[in-house]
Formats: sequence, C-alpha cells, structure tokens
Amino acid sequence: MTDDLLLVAADGGDLELLHKLKAETEDDEFFNRKCESVRDCEGFTCLHLAAEKGIIPICRFLIEKVNLDVNIKTDRGDSPLLVAASKGHFNTAKYFIIRGADITMSGYQGTTCLHLAAEKGNKELMQLLLLKGADIEADSVRGTPLQCAALGGNLESVRFLLCRGANPNSVSPLSVTPLMGAILCLSSECLELLLKAGADPNISSRGLSPLAVAAQKGSPEFLRSLIAAGADPNSVTTKFQDHDLKPIEHAAEAGNHEGVGILYPVTQSIPSYPDWSIHGITSYFHSQEATIQV
Repeated sequence: MTDDLLLVAADGGDLELLHKLKAETEDDEFFNRKCESVRDCEGFTCLHLAAEKGIIPICRFLIEKVNLDVNIKTDRGDSPLLVAASKGHFNTAKYFIIRGADITMSGYQGTTCLHLAAEKGNKELMQLLLLKGADIEADSVRGTPLQCAALGGNLESVRFLLCRGANPNSVSPLSVTPLMGAILCLSSECLELLLKAGADPNISSRGLSPLAVAAQKGSPEFLRSLIAAGADPNSVTTKFQDHDLKPIEHAAEAGNHEGVGILYPVTQSIPSYPDWSIHGITSYFHSQEATIQV
C-alpha cells in the first residue's frame, strides 16, 4: 500500500479502494496510524480530503471503521468539521457533529464552525450549533459570527443572529463592527437591521466613524439612516494628511457632492473654510490653499 493511494481514494470518493487497502493491511492499528499520518501538501489527512469534497460515505468509513479522531487537525489547525463547513457541505458538517465533533474548536485565524455557517448563511447549521452550545460571541481574527455575516452582507445570517441575542456592537481589535461591516459591503438591509437592534452609529472602527465611511462610499441612503439613528455629524477622525476631518469633509474628499449636501444642514461650520456652503466646502477642500493650511 502506498501513501498516495490512501489520499487518492479519499479525495476521489473511492470507498471500494479504501476497503481493499484496509483488508490488505492485517494490522488495523497500523492502517489507522497511516490514515492519521499520511497528509497531502496542504497538511490534509484522508478525512479532511473527504470532508472538503463532502463525501459522507468516506467520512463514515474513516470514523466508524478505521476509528479516526473526528477532531483530527490539519497542519494549520482545522478540523474536518471546519473544512466541511468552509466548503458549504452542511450535511457532512452535521454528520461530524452527530459523531461528536467539538463545535467550539477553532481553526485558522480563530474561526469556529458558527463563523463559517454565518458567512455561508446556513440557518439550519447555525441553529444546530447554538442548540449544541456554540458561543454566539466567539471571537476570531475576523470578529464574531455577526461581524463576519455583516461584513459579507449576509442578511439572513444577520437577522438570525440578532434574533438570538448577538451583540450588535461587537468590537474586535482586527475587525470592524457589524454596522461598519454592513456599510463597507453596501448592504442597506443589514444596516437597517443592525440599527433597529441597537447598533451604536458612533462606534468607530480603525479610526473612522460609520458616518465618515458612509460619506466616503457615496450612499445617501446610508447617511440619512445613520443621521436619523443619532450619528454625530461633527465627530472628527484622522484621515487626510494627519488632519482631523468631519464626515462632511470625508464626503468632499471622495467627491460625494450629494453627501456634502445631506451633511451640510447638520454640520457645524469650520472656521478655516472661507465659504461655508455646499459648493464652497467641496471647492475649498481640494484647493491649494486648503492643502497648504493642512
């Protein structure tokens, strides 16, 4: 038996070949160790390859007949459950859960199965994971499951998680808030759901307020919704040549003339602008005089 044959059989869904290889090996423990140790160039075992393809019969054979650990990890730390969920093979993921997979186990970048189910929008798997005790606020490099869902603009996942008590103001060092995620992916539906659930429109991410980012993105609908929800049009963030800017200046910088018009009535005048008008703000911001003063 060659090592490559094990991987080829698992990856190709060749259950007959796996049975044959097992039968040819008189020592079951030796065959088990082979299945655990033989890996491809990405550090995947036979079980991970089958999980990646969603081939349940192969997974069942390796777990129930060969006694492979359902939580065996790839070289970078992903379990078969995480591999299956990342590829959208939710029936395979449910099989692993039934067989006792650790649903709290995190893999690469701290991602759990709930993060992946939220990104993919699979409500059935999210429901199962929460029933089994998954942490709805599990953190990762990309934030909580709600942060992942919002940044991906997955409306159904955002609605599902909010209805089950997910924090709409989740803050993580390396990821943006759910509200900021909705703005960045231009999902007005997610933004409205988050605001209704109590998302704070004044929590900044990476030095920018939601209103400043909406002004840059050029969406008048987002600006109006944020202002109506209490976003501060006079908050300042550092963005332009280390100069503190108000949201209206972010709109001017981006050439968002409609945004400047929306923010103008609610923004306190800035003394350095010689002409505090909608046209004057845009013209002055890009003028040589303004650049020199900054």
